[in-house]
Amino acid sequence: MTTPNISPLFTIAIPVYNRADYLRCALRSALDQTLKDVEIVVSDDCSDEDLGSVINEFSGAAIRYSRSNERLGASRNHQRVTSLATGEFIVMLHSDDALLPTFCEKACERLKARPEAGAVYMCIIKATGLDLRDCTQMPEIFFADGNTLASRSELRRFLTVQPSCCAFRRSTFEQLGGYRTDLRLAYDWDIYMRMLTKGGGVCFESSLQTIYRLHAEQSMQKEMLNGLLDVILMYKRRDYATSATTVSDLILTNLSSALRGNQSMATLLHALYESKAYGVLTIGFLGALGLRIKRRLGCSLQTTNPVPHDPETLAVIAQAQELWQRWNENGTNGR
Repeated sequence: MTTPNISPLFTIAIPVYNRADYLRCALRSALDQTLKDVEIVVSDDCSDEDLGSVINEFSGAAIRYSRSNERLGASRNHQRVTSLATGEFIVMLHSDDALLPTFCEKACERLKARPEAGAVYMCIIKATGLDLRDCTQMPEIFFADGNTLASRSELRRFLTVQPSCCAFRRSTFEQLGGYRTDLRLAYDWDIYMRMLTKGGGVCFESSLQTIYRLHAEQSMQKEMLNGLLDVILMYKRRDYATSATTVSDLILTNLSSALRGNQSMATLLHALYESKAYGVLTIGFLGALGLRIKRRLGCSLQTTNPVPHDPETLAVIAQAQELWQRWNENGTNGR
């Protein structure tokens, strides 16, 4: 008699390319979850580093490791690791981030409370080195869907959609067709908008559940340009009524960055020419100027807050700080 395969409740999916030391930290946080009905799946995007040996350091841990035979790039590797997942719920843990111990437990609680919701977004605390600093600001609502979006346009500007802070239903993700792998950077914001408008809606959780690592390997110059090109592509698709004003505002932001020497003007202008973005800028220029004036007057949506000082949050941060330091220790003693 064969024993039927029983799928886990939760999958922690880790797409990775190199960064062996960061991967150790991510795995330690995954193994420290209070919810135990969890599988951990690692998809190695044909790394130059020997990440298989890192997995072997965690002897006895239930970690499935799969290495791609070719370089896929970020969005395709994200799609690959979700195809390997078997859990009802999935979180896409980036290899340079970490989940606090109650992440999976809290995500299940939120998604079970709203069966129609396709995803839940958790509050992030940012880490610079071993220090935890700013928290992200969350919408002050429990749940939002397409109807909510119609009356609360600020939800379009909600940018705390990093994969490491989002847990989603695998069934909803598959119904939506998964990640759009032609997007360079904004595949996370794209899936947020599709969950919000077509996937039954999303929940928001204000408690700190994810540590987002800031480090030198993150190229803001490349991210800004890739994000802009993705938004132009999404504007042309007319998927979520992305306005010409929004796209033009991003173009002006990139131009301003180039003028300050933070990115190559020649590269930016060539990319804008190739994407035929001049038509969008012509339509949305005046609206973009209005947005920039509002921001100058202090009317913009704040996206980060200083660390709160209430006793409960301070206790969570103190525990997170201790865990973050332990998870980042060298060697297996960090477990």
